Amino acid sequence: MLMWIDDFPPGSTTDPHRHSGHDVLYVLEGEVAVRVGYKTTGYKRGAVIHVLAGEAMQVRNISHVPAKTLVDLLAKKGAPLKHKY
Repeated sequence: MLMWIDDFPPGSTTDPHRHSGHDVLYVLEGEVAVRVGYKTTGYKRGAVIHVLAGEAMQVRNISHVPAKTLVDLLAKKGAPLKHKY
C-alpha cells in the first residue's frame, strides 16, 4: 500500500493513466472531476472515490481554488505503479 497527497492548482489535470492496483482517493480540499473510463463525475471535499486496478483514469481540478486529494494505492509488491494509455 502506498499513500500520497496530490495538489492541483485551479484548472490543472493529470494525464490519462492507469494504476496497477486499486485506488482510493479522498478529496481533502476543493472540487475535482474524476474520469474513469468514459464517465466523468464531480466530487467535493469529503468525497471518497474508488477506482479499480487497471481502469483508465484522469483527475482535474474544477474549482477556482487549489484542490488536494489523498491517494491510497493498493498494489502488489513490486508491480509498476502507473501506466499511461
